[in-house]
Amino acid sequence: MTGRRRILGQGTRFRFLRRPFPSANQVLVTGPAPVLIDTGFGSDAAETLRLVDFQGTSPGSLAAILNTHHHSDHVGGNYAFARATGAPIYAHPLEARLVNRRDLKACRAEWLDQPVEPYQVDRFLSGGDRVDLGDAELQVIHTPGHSSGQICFYEPGEKVLVCGDVLLDSEVSWINLVNEGTSPVEEAIASLERIMRLDVAIAYPGHGTAITDVGDACRRTIRRYEGWMDDPEKVAWHGSRRIFAFALMINNGIARDDVHSYIEGTQWARDHARVILGLPVSEFARELVDGLLTTGAVYWTSERLHSRVPHKVPPPGWASAPTRPGAWPPAESTSRSVSDH
Repeated sequence: MTGRRRILGQGTRFRFLRRPFPSANQVLVTGPAPVLIDTGFGSDAAETLRLVDFQGTSPGSLAAILNTHHHSDHVGGNYAFARATGAPIYAHPLEARLVNRRDLKACRAEWLDQPVEPYQVDRFLSGGDRVDLGDAELQVIHTPGHSSGQICFYEPGEKVLVCGDVLLDSEVSWINLVNEGTSPVEEAIASLERIMRLDVAIAYPGHGTAITDVGDACRRTIRRYEGWMDDPEKVAWHGSRRIFAFALMINNGIARDDVHSYIEGTQWARDHARVILGLPVSEFARELVDGLLTTGAVYWTSERLHSRVPHKVPPPGWASAPTRPGAWPPAESTSRSVSDH
């Protein structure tokens, strides 16, 4: 059981469940119709269920599961939560339709080489929609950039923003120039400017600590992204480092003899190398590993390369269902928008 030190927000309806990688943070919103925002990585689902219960909310009482976006660290627990609670899953239609079609682009799981067990989205959430909490509402804000279907949730009564990966406390989210539209950096900046127009006392991000000076964090992040506007190579290297570090986490490191062949075999590496950087993928792999070793972000131990970012290693064989969208069973029903419900 995760201790109380990592659970913030007592005294409000919001419970910030701060989690180590490979999971993203979650936010439990309590009340007459409680909801859970994001479910973390699949291997952590059992612990996430216990954390919700620890907050005095029976998982079976959840009115909905809300996804900020469809990456594995945010939606990986959907399968277990849907089976354990029966709660409907809400997400933006740009990503929900991919999930429900079992499209190979769903969750970017194939491209990123990240496992996600099957789930379906029951309700679409678009910008301007409201999520009913029984005695309050969450406003839905579409914030593309890091992901084309990324959404935030804003509760004006307590001035709380649940912001997924659009805004982090001490870093910036990686941007996918290959798959997320024609101008994802510009979209990310526009999303941050949209957030700055809100009256926010505290923001709960997908990773790291809660943010109390949201305006300053937005301005800092915008400055970083503005430096990327005319430098796609910088964007590609930043994203590649983040994706590869995550691969090291979920695989408990990679053996020395397999590191380069692993990178060269992934679609994200081939696309970044050839499409954006103009490099042979073998040269890209060498530069990526050498750069991470130079900065100390990764290290060798027992002939395996590991990420230095604190994380919880998934246990072997944790998944109990197919983890690639192409192997998922068909979705059972057609989703509807919240406004149709």
